[in-house]
Amino acid sequence: MEAEIVAEAKIAEISVVIHQEEGGSFEITKTYGADSKYYALKNADFHEHIDVPATAPLGGYHLHLTAEAELEIIAEDE
Repeated sequence: MEAEIVAEAKIAEISVVIHQEEGGSFEITKTYGADSKYYALKNADFHEHIDVPATAPLGGYHLHLTAEAELEIIAEDE
């Protein structure tokens, strides 16, 4: 899997979820957090190999890629 991530703040966590499109409950979830090479970067070239087991049911799947970042709102001095 490859994606270019452009973030407004430093990346806290990237999560990948792959799940069956209709009716099935098979799901693959992978999280890249504080111990990953993406942590605290503002932008990242995401490149990871996601292993899909041979037991995965055939058919359509949805993929969700989420990059989370910490955000702080501060008062603007006038």
